[in-house]
Amino acid sequence: MKRVFLFMFAAFIVPSILLTGCASRPVPRPMYTNDVPPLENGWSRLKITSGKMSWARLWAVGQVGPVFVNDQQVWSSAKDEYIIIDLLPGTYELSWTPGNPDKNYTEKRAVTFKAGEVRHFACDKSQKGPGMNFGLIGALASEYLTKTYLEERPMDNPNSTFVDYKVFNQN
Repeated sequence: MKRVFLFMFAAFIVPSILLTGCASRPVPRPMYTNDVPPLENGWSRLKITSGKMSWARLWAVGQVGPVFVNDQQVWSSAKDEYIIIDLLPGTYELSWTPGNPDKNYTEKRAVTFKAGEVRHFACDKSQKGPGMNFGLIGALASEYLTKTYLEERPMDNPNSTFVDYKVFNQN
């Protein structure tokens, strides 16, 4: 049993640890330098920032990816960046998915915005899947191993770069 464990560790764990240092990062984008207009009367504002996976910031190309409002892509997240989106009050479905969505479950969240409201969301990723508690066999048998979602919380990185401003068009 000990030999099998050592073989599994040498064959799978060590190479994956070594390869994580080789993960490519998205190309940094320039800071948005235009003035952001004040929030118009009767509108809502949404701020979305790249997030983290439990203890580590999402930064590799496979970890960050497109953000959607009502299934329309509004942004492609990258490490330490954020976007501001103005939208009319109402209920919207928010989601994001990583650039490498293999064995990932994308959770869509319905969020209701009121007029004059400013809300902050972060891209989050958790290691959750039906087989995560059953080792390698459970991981192989699971439909998904990670879950991505937008979590409402204040910006956790004050040094994030503001990269875009949009007005969401529902059409």
